[in-house]
Amino acid sequence: MSTTIEQLWLECFNECIGSEETRHGTNAIDWKAGGRKSKEWPDKENGDWWAKKGPEMLTNFINLWKQSGWQPWITPEGIPAIELELNIPYGEVLIKAYIDLVAVTPDGELVIVDWKTGANMPSNAMQLGLYASSFEQQFGIKPAAGFYYNARAAEFQPAKGFDLWTPALFTELFRQFEFSVQNKIFLPNLGMMCKSCNVSDYCHANNGEFAPMVDPLYAIAQQTIEGK
Repeated sequence: MSTTIEQLWLECFNECIGSEETRHGTNAIDWKAGGRKSKEWPDKENGDWWAKKGPEMLTNFINLWKQSGWQPWITPEGIPAIELELNIPYGEVLIKAYIDLVAVTPDGELVIVDWKTGANMPSNAMQLGLYASSFEQQFGIKPAAGFYYNARAAEFQPAKGFDLWTPALFTELFRQFEFSVQNKIFLPNLGMMCKSCNVSDYCHANNGEFAPMVDPLYAIAQQTIEGK
């Protein structure tokens, strides 16, 4: 009996959810639905939403992929560059990267692709630039472009400013990051990603409920409020 796209998607989805629950020791009650409430989906983008929309996204991607003429790049070891793991030193900082896809276009160009299923797309090419820089250092080949695959719109969207991100630039950025960590300098970077940040509950600038326990900014703010 053949497997339908719906069955294949649901099987993979449940496998991924189960893996995350096992790794983090959570269960279905702990999961929060993203997105916004609507008349059709009052419980936001919950499991039922994904059971309907997921197979649609997969079908749309399959159709677009066939039309594109793109093919996965093959590593020297003969492995398709899908979920390609790279461990690259930038100065004294070792960075691990997982590239969703390195593809070869019909013109023979190498492109970096990252899948996005959310409603908001990245505003810059920093992530793809890091992937491309890591790929270049590992294989000596500079990818020509980077694309975010917008699963909701079913299209490859070129990343603007892709060429701005170079290995030398990332080496300096990671040096600064490492310096900040070692000296316990943690500056809040408020924006639309705060709601999905793993440490937002511990951030005073984001009004995190656990900020009084760990964030030095909370104590400073309290001193100001209390006139100390």
